[in-house]
Amino acid sequence: MVHAQRHLIDFLGIDKLLCVAGASMGGMQSPMVAPTGTRSVGHSYCHGTETFSQQIAFNEVVRQSIMADPAWREGNYYEYGSPRRGLSVARMIGHITFMSDHPWKRNFPGD
Repeated sequence: MVHAQRHLIDFLGIDKLLCVAGASMGGMQSPMVAPTGTRSVGHSYCHGTETFSQQIAFNEVVRQSIMADPAWREGNYYEYGSPRRGLSVARMIGHITFMSDHPWKRNFPGD
């Protein structure tokens, strides 16, 4: 993913990044931006020190939910519209996995 981001930065003609930041999986990628290119990076901030197996598994479920949508068309959906159902399911999964246990217990007491 960092290499794809690097290609976008090159395409846009950006010579220097003032700051690179990320959280979750993006946080794991942000320290890789400076070493993978020749341009300078002012600051790099990241969140998280490791990726857990459950995070990787849920990311795959998110990708599969988007690709299972009939409107996915292997990513070539600009002409026909986006895979809204798959994206909706993916966002619900993401929301569940990004929240800590505390808000869930507050909203759904019963344990």
